[in-house]
Amino acid sequence: MITLAFAQMAYYVASGLSRYGGDDGLTIYKRSDFGGLINLSNQRAVLLSLPVLPVSAALSDLARRQFRGSGW
Repeated sequence: MITLAFAQMAYYVASGLSRYGGDDGLTIYKRSDFGGLINLSNQRAVLLSLPVLPVSAALSDLARRQFRGSGW
């Protein structure tokens, strides 16, 4: 198995070289737009939307616990 792992690492290093037409790992040519909800080219919009993730995770966890009946 370790031989296979080293072979895969060598393959990806060799195929990623710009000399042989490799890429820089960014194969998506345009940014995601999330249905027009968040504009990722606007840094302010991204930074303002970041607090939404932990808040939505906390609300989801709270709802899950309430429906289970365990409460806080």
